[in-house]
Amino acid sequence: MILDIVFTVLFWVGVIVIASALAYVPKHIRLYYVLIVLGNLLILLCSPLMIQSDWTIFIMTIVMISAQWKNGYNEINARKWGRL
Repeated sequence: MILDIVFTVLFWVGVIVIASALAYVPKHIRLYYVLIVLGNLLILLCSPLMIQSDWTIFIMTIVMISAQWKNGYNEINARKWGRL
């Protein structure tokens, strides 16, 4: 039971790491790629061992869509003000 909770927490840490990289880290920095790989590694290793729920994929999808939306909004603002 405790391992299920640990793997669930690590899974969501991976989701948050990827979402943070997508939303806040510029793509031309190596840290962006490190965070994406680390997050994917956590998700892939922990997803079979975590507590399964019907809402897991839905919530993860919403988190990723909102991170992509924020990244796109930041890119639009950067282009608007001539920072790209």
